[in-house]
Amino acid sequence: MAENRVKLGYMIIGIDIRCLMDGRYSGVGEYTYNLLDNLFKIDRENEYRLFYNSFRDVRQNLPRWDYPNVRFYGHRWPNKILNFCFQFFSWPRADQLIGGCDVFFIPNLHFIALSDSCRKVATIHDLSFALFSQFFNLKRKLWHWIIWSAPVFKKVDLFLVVSENTASDLKKFLKIQPEKIKATSLAAGINGGVVDLAAVKKKYGLPEKFVLFMGTIDPRKNVLGVIEGFEMFLDKRPASALRATAGDGPAFAPQDAGLRWAREINLVLAGATGWNRGYARRVEKAIEKSKFKNQIKIIGYVDEADKAAVYTLAECLLFPSFHEGFGIPILEAFQCGCPVITSLSAPLSDLARDAAILVEPNNVAEIAQAIEMVLTDENLRQELISKGKKRAAEFSWERAAEETLLSLRGQM
Repeated sequence: MAENRVKLGYMIIGIDIRCLMDGRYSGVGEYTYNLLDNLFKIDRENEYRLFYNSFRDVRQNLPRWDYPNVRFYGHRWPNKILNFCFQFFSWPRADQLIGGCDVFFIPNLHFIALSDSCRKVATIHDLSFALFSQFFNLKRKLWHWIIWSAPVFKKVDLFLVVSENTASDLKKFLKIQPEKIKATSLAAGINGGVVDLAAVKKKYGLPEKFVLFMGTIDPRKNVLGVIEGFEMFLDKRPASALRATAGDGPAFAPQDAGLRWAREINLVLAGATGWNRGYARRVEKAIEKSKFKNQIKIIGYVDEADKAAVYTLAECLLFPSFHEGFGIPILEAFQCGCPVITSLSAPLSDLARDAAILVEPNNVAEIAQAIEMVLTDENLRQELISKGKKRAAEFSWERAAEETLLSLRGQM
């Protein structure tokens, strides 16, 4: 029956959307939402059955996809019990919980069990838990390895990866055969339309001039390095260069004419707290002990609708992460004309190319110097903005959705 449907160009596609249940997306959530949003826009032929589970009612948090070929299948199992059953009994089968499907898509690794009869496609964002284990506690490392040990992931037909770097890691470290790996493009999910800069600035209490970090407060993101680099940059600047002058005259002395700000420059840390609460506390303590603590501000999670304004208001994005699967904030900044400072490490350097200043994430002096370059060299700044917009134009969620649909249909 399933084979006949596929031959006729019609499929029933199951998708695990549990990463979208809290309504606040970062990383994997952004990827899943934007990919599916565009997938449903371009495909009105196949039927999509969306699986989620939560003991509490989370329907108000789910995306509002009102398409005749998209249906939500929610279940109310206690999550710990369901995950235990998935892992150790391979039951219940998620595809059966949604009434069956021809292919089941897993956009984020999670505890799950599936029937042998349905084709399985899973996205792997990175192998940081294996390659950078120093950034994970024992509980998180065990969580990842237990999931990878599940029988279902030994039977995945196709692994989608978000960069060639991750594809190489899968082959090298997990010994997955090349024919079972396909790299698909991603994009940035910045909302278009009119941006009310003043309203967003007021909503988050943003300072007049600031350097921006956008991402989860997580050890891999190198947030402490961001703070140290910003502090070193301020230490190098003369006090007169960091203050505005009164009146309508020039804001700077002639020797400071290259500086772009007219008031004290700030560092804004934007993003939700990650799984490592201890690291988040270390970040808070580092700020509290800093002699520039009045110039460092944590604003927390930024709503998707407000991101474009935050990037537009920022002097630059500071994103010297130790490791990423892709690096969506880089593309978001590029789209908004926000210069970018990011890591030399792949895949961030592959994504940014010559449209960003690349630094060694462990080298605080390089981070500080990069901040000064962006803020003092107007020609460089405009060059980065121009190259960034061109680079961002090479990516689109529509193309990512088209590539993913071909993979789901087995047309690689």
